[in-house]
Amino acid sequence: MPKGYFFVEIEITDPAAYEAYRTSVPDIIAAHGGRILVRGEDAQPLDGVIPHPAGLSSSSIAPRP
Repeated sequence: MPKGYFFVEIEITDPAAYEAYRTSVPDIIAAHGGRILVRGEDAQPLDGVIPHPAGLSSSSIAPRP
C-alpha cells in the first residue's frame, strides 16, 4: 500500500469531546497499520511560514509521486 503523511491543525471548540476523540485516535491509526510520528502543539516552521488553515484547499496539497 502506498505510504502517505497526514498533517492537521485544528481549533478545539469542545474540549471534552476532543479528549474522547484524541484518546481513541492512536488505536484507530494502529488498527490500519499507521503510526504517529509527531504529536504536539505550537508548531513552528523551520523555513517560511505556516499557512493559515483557511488558506489551504485540496488544490494546494500536492500528491506524492
